[in-house]
Amino acid sequence: MNDQIISTRKFDGGPVRFIRSNGKDVELWMTAEDIGNALELEEPIKDVESIFQQHKDELEEMTMLMPAGRDGGSGEIRAFSEEGVYLLAFFSNSPKAKEFRRWVAAKLKF
Repeated sequence: MNDQIISTRKFDGGPVRFIRSNGKDVELWMTAEDIGNALELEEPIKDVESIFQQHKDELEEMTMLMPAGRDGGSGEIRAFSEEGVYLLAFFSNSPKAKEFRRWVAAKLKF
């Protein structure tokens, strides 16, 4: 898989990375960690994974696992497509969700 960070933008002062992956339809993806941080979830990765598991039937086709390390490190990280990011923000109970959805709509369209 050929993944690359193509852009890093700021949402509410924090970085959000946009990743282009050739592994699935050559579209833009965001990591669970960045989504969780933007939504100000208490445990960003764990909480996004929990939302994913609760709504797996709707989100499964909008996610993929990517290699965690670019320098030969092990492990994988979960990333979500544009549609998956919107759904995660809708399913989240975060006060930041509405603001984040608007921001994503404006920034994810290149």
